[in-house]
Amino acid sequence: MRDLRFQVSTLGARSRKLGVLVYLTAALTQCTSGTEPGGDPPGLPGVVTYRLFSPNGTEGALLVSGPADEVFGVLPGEGLTEVIAGEIGDVIYVAVVHRFGTQSLTFDADVVDTDAPPEFTLMEVVGPDDVARALAGYALEVVP
Repeated sequence: MRDLRFQVSTLGARSRKLGVLVYLTAALTQCTSGTEPGGDPPGLPGVVTYRLFSPNGTEGALLVSGPADEVFGVLPGEGLTEVIAGEIGDVIYVAVVHRFGTQSLTFDADVVDTDAPPEFTLMEVVGPDDVARALAGYALEVVP
């Protein structure tokens, strides 16, 4: 009878160790899930600032478009600007208008992955005189 109890208690300890081993293996597997072999893990959601680079200095407004599924929302950036955003299908459109000031046009986007922020396409730039500009020389950049 004594041997049977020893075997049962040993079996219980072994199964607990096996359970811990299985749990740790699963936990470590979860830490690396989402990565491709040789790839980087996905980034975290957060806010990214976009700024208009203008060869002409201060501008009056801009219009951009981007992937709606990668953007949770948008907010005004630095300066006295107003941001208007709306989605049509899988595209988000963002208009940024200067109210006053000499800062560059910026907006903040709450994005899915801050390590790989979505690319916005510059669609239109309007000068402070409310005249549309040719887009040559303009760029939308992510502020580090």
